[in-house]
Amino acid sequence: MRTGKRIALAASILAVTALVSCSILPLPKSKLDVSKFAGSCNETSKILIVILPGRLDSPKDLEKHGFVDAVKRQGINADIVIPDLNFGYYLARTVVDRLHEDIVMPAKQERYAQTWLAGISLGGLGALLYNRDKPGMVDDMMLIAPFLGSEEIHREIANANGVRAWRAGQIQPEDYERSLWAWIKDYGARIATQPDAAPRVYLGVGVSDRFAVSNRLFADILPASRVVMTEGGHEWLPWLQIWEEFLAGKALPGTCLQ
Repeated sequence: MRTGKRIALAASILAVTALVSCSILPLPKSKLDVSKFAGSCNETSKILIVILPGRLDSPKDLEKHGFVDAVKRQGINADIVIPDLNFGYYLARTVVDRLHEDIVMPAKQERYAQTWLAGISLGGLGALLYNRDKPGMVDDMMLIAPFLGSEEIHREIANANGVRAWRAGQIQPEDYERSLWAWIKDYGARIATQPDAAPRVYLGVGVSDRFAVSNRLFADILPASRVVMTEGGHEWLPWLQIWEEFLAGKALPGTCLQ
């Protein structure tokens, strides 16, 4: 990738997420560190849920804020994997490869009936990039306040009267924003005629979230039943409420509620 484009990618994500940390960015590793949580059912788990954390969040943060317990409370027969997918992987553009080689492909070998890929904030972008580049590998995506690029492309889409009418134009290989929104546009066209086409995408965001504008553009192409809007901003409480609503509203194979 050209140096200028790499710098632009970093600047775009840092600006929109409004992060002010001056700490040194962590370096990506050749293999992801992951936290694993076994399902609470007595029988073998049938679902793997992969949750991608946000920009400054760790697997421990998701556990602390109740994301693992929420799955158990619903009695979902699922194992959970949370990778330590820090910002360094995004800058190095190794997110997709690491998810594929370290998590999704091993899950296929373990013969899970379904794989769900969830992501919060920057993790939502990671989930979308994975599905864009590796179609057909996950069954559902659950996106909570996903980061969807810069305000510039959001204005362009809004000025075109939404994603359906927007035209991506020529897409350069390094232009992840335009490529991402082109995928979203194509996905919307596909589910318009095949509502149950995989992956089923669920989207949630707080009405005061700083990503609410871009998320509403995405929500316009999704069935209303797969969109959750809640009170709050870009913070843990609304994120957990969205997560719980996602889990409660899904058709769940292999629950173990008594």
